Amino acid sequence: MITTPLTYKTHPAAELFPMMVENEIKELAEDIKLNGLREPITMCEGKVLDGRTRLIACDRVGVEPSFVELPPGESPAAFVWSKNYARRHLTISQRSMAAIKMQTMAANESKERMVRGGTLAVRQGVEIIPQAEKGRTRDKIAEIADVNPRYISEAMTIQKQSPELAAEVLAGNVTIPE
Repeated sequence: MITTPLTYKTHPAAELFPMMVENEIKELAEDIKLNGLREPITMCEGKVLDGRTRLIACDRVGVEPSFVELPPGESPAAFVWSKNYARRHLTISQRSMAAIKMQTMAANESKERMVRGGTLAVRQGVEIIPQAEKGRTRDKIAEIADVNPRYISEAMTIQKQSPELAAEVLAGNVTIPE
């Protein structure tokens, strides 16, 4: 298990996507050693939101990381999805599992905003699945993740029945059909 250096906690939204594997971390560490950290680590509420692997790589090669804070009112789940979805080489099963986690986090963020009585984030357009759109949430999530809606249903079932198996699917160790 690869962990973030102990002085930093990880924001739950950072876990939408699996960590890089050891050889990728080594490659990144070597690049940072040669070229420095090119993109700062994004923090949210004092926790690492985006850049867990960069932080580990910096720690390994003794490079002082730089940090930026997520702008106020921005959705942590939407930010992580936007930064990672297109550039990560995930399987259909991994995308499905990440998408249901993202939807759950987005729904929780929406509830928190409602409790606080604010609509700032909605006005700024950070909703992942716009509230005004009609249609099954499953189908909207499938569209965002570019997967068949059946995969989203299966991912939801796996997550509900076995969070441990869901983690294995997200890590790429097993596929949804398996």
